[in-house]
Amino acid sequence: MDVLLEEAITFADKLKTKVGDNHAWGNVFTLYDDVVNLTFDMIVRVTLDYQTNEQTAGPSPLFTSIRRLTTHVKKPTLITKIERWLPAYRRDVSLHTKTINSILVPHIQARLARKPEVGGRQTVIDLCLKEISTELNEQKVARESSDYIDVVLSQVKVFILAGHHTTAQAICWVLYEVYKNPEVLKKLRDEHDQILGPNPKDAQPILSQQPHKLKDLRYTAAVIKETLRVHALSQTHREGSSKFNFSIDDVIYPTDDTMIQTVPAATQARPDLWAQVTEFIPDRFLVPVGDALYPPKNAWRPFELGIFTLRALEFSFGSTDLGTEPTQPGKPNSVDGNYIYRVGNGLGYVKGNLPTRVKAI
Repeated sequence: MDVLLEEAITFADKLKTKVGDNHAWGNVFTLYDDVVNLTFDMIVRVTLDYQTNEQTAGPSPLFTSIRRLTTHVKKPTLITKIERWLPAYRRDVSLHTKTINSILVPHIQARLARKPEVGGRQTVIDLCLKEISTELNEQKVARESSDYIDVVLSQVKVFILAGHHTTAQAICWVLYEVYKNPEVLKKLRDEHDQILGPNPKDAQPILSQQPHKLKDLRYTAAVIKETLRVHALSQTHREGSSKFNFSIDDVIYPTDDTMIQTVPAATQARPDLWAQVTEFIPDRFLVPVGDALYPPKNAWRPFELGIFTLRALEFSFGSTDLGTEPTQPGKPNSVDGNYIYRVGNGLGYVKGNLPTRVKAI
């Protein structure tokens, strides 16, 4: 918790430097870039207990190389297969892979050499090592071997790569929806006043000493869940089976020898599953079973922040009166009345990287 609080406070303090004088709006900036730095710092610290300091001194070599390699992740087509044989591609991948490994491997080796502390802070990789050790011990792979290090390294890369981008988008969408719905913002602030005290400055020491209070922020959790319903960020792939078929309109679709892709964005937008599906209603995750708003079993399928900003700052995203509507060539100015929406392929990104202005309350 101390690690998360430290990075969150840094994020909030940086936002406060962007407010205008005398409670006026500050200049427009892209919030997504700041949030990506926040989530990258957090994830690397909870994974390896390693500080990258993206928020204060970035971009670091690790961040730069990881973001560079993600540009090479493309669907396998004839063009991309040919591209992978080009010398420029191979040099780029080799250079950035070497940079990443040279930074991560020493930290992994240090974690492997360190004896677990009873009651001490554990990182994500400490927890993973228990499972990895069991599996590799059965294969008689020594902890100090390169094969063992490679397995651990691959898991660390997954946590860092897969986590920071999706989490950053989730935080952006939470803030966007909250400030688009004033009644939600008021209920959030009321809950934070009640659970964490009326003075926002008390939130850090309270959560540091009593981290379990996060579980008492039930409406906050509901806001996050509703955001992830409206802006689903994940997709999964499942292997088909001869024992599993789809039945749609009395037609049977076999799945054997296929890959099934789930699309939560579609499931979570179905009016036959969700009451008032187009409305942002966090209370649907707080009502009792039997209520018309109560989510059907398994209908919410995505894979949770803002405590230090909601009571100190006001946000404006793509506001007409501030002249910050983000435009993008080839994209409509608005979708369902919203200037901000998701664009791009796959996971995509927040349009315009979420142009933002903030002011002090």
